Amino acid sequence: MGFARALDAFQIPYEYLDIEKNEKARNWLCEHAKGEGAVPSLYLPSGELLIMPSHETLADTFGISFIAKHFRHSTKPLKAAAA
Repeated sequence: MGFARALDAFQIPYEYLDIEKNEKARNWLCEHAKGEGAVPSLYLPSGELLIMPSHETLADTFGISFIAKHFRHSTKPLKAAAA
């Protein structure tokens, strides 16, 4: 769950579906991802499907300002960057 850490850090609610264990979710994702590498994916309430979004894309999508490289190189607690 690579980007789940970012969503958790900024208290963005989400539902995690394991497509290896949830056939209905797997079938839906296969249908909507149009053959792209589909994991991880984030389906937004607007109907937009983000496939393998970068941390920068998540920041833009949710209006969060933070340093994306922090997620790759640090195990320290995450904090929002000052605006």
